[in-house]
Amino acid sequence: MKKKSVRMMEGEIFDMTGENHNLEHVGTVEYDLQYAARSENNKLDIYFPAERREKYPVAVFIHGGAFFKSSRKRHLSNILECLSFGCAVASIDYRFNHETTYPGIRQDCIDAFNYLAERNDIDEKKMVLWGESHGALITDDIVISCAERLKFRPSGVVSFYAPIDMKDFYLYKEEHGEHVYVDGHENDSAIYGATGEALLTEMEKYAVLRNVTGKEPPFFLLHGMQDATIPCKYTEEFDAVLAEKKVEHITWLAEEEIHGIDFYAEPKYNTQVMEFIKRVVERV
Repeated sequence: MKKKSVRMMEGEIFDMTGENHNLEHVGTVEYDLQYAARSENNKLDIYFPAERREKYPVAVFIHGGAFFKSSRKRHLSNILECLSFGCAVASIDYRFNHETTYPGIRQDCIDAFNYLAERNDIDEKKMVLWGESHGALITDDIVISCAERLKFRPSGVVSFYAPIDMKDFYLYKEEHGEHVYVDGHENDSAIYGATGEALLTEMEKYAVLRNVTGKEPPFFLLHGMQDATIPCKYTEEFDAVLAEKKVEHITWLAEEEIHGIDFYAEPKYNTQVMEFIKRVVERV
């Protein structure tokens, strides 16, 4: 475990030093915590605020990357603004599809969330899960489809541009000739370990929206309406199901924005997410 003393100021954008964010005031970071033993990717980092508490609320970030790329180091600069109101930030890595298929990827994230909930310095009653893209898909799937595997109840969920219906998304990419290939292999086939009709059947097992019960925690959904990578219709469908089941939620469809826009760094977006996180952890 590596520790580094840090400090931060509200609204500050943190630069990178190597792979880590350059935080230069009072605080603590714990890097490279191993939450499971299946892979070198079963690691997470925790950033603690300067304010000392016996137990900290925490916002847990789950990166995207279509299950074959990216890392827990990305997008943290403005997510770390959570530290300004006494909330810790954790960011997790998980196995990619060259190591395991879905739901093995999902199990990694469940284990990471439970590892955090069982720490003596984390308030398991005040945990917010924040995913982007395929990371949001994992988070939404866990909270909606298999929450019983969690050792805590999330206070809230932030879901950025999730491909919430992977079967439909696969058919959309097929229709538009937009399949992603990694090392010569179609990416979704690698994710689910199947091809053809078997692939569609496997995807159908993880149809998240059909599992919404109305008992879920509050959600904050965000999607760019000009997103040509993951169409905005998936968040619109998500919003409709949450509304039908009377799940508390906020949906922000950003009219001019595309996929990959750094919603984290834009105050008009990031500030609203921070207010959502503060509200859901303070009500517990």
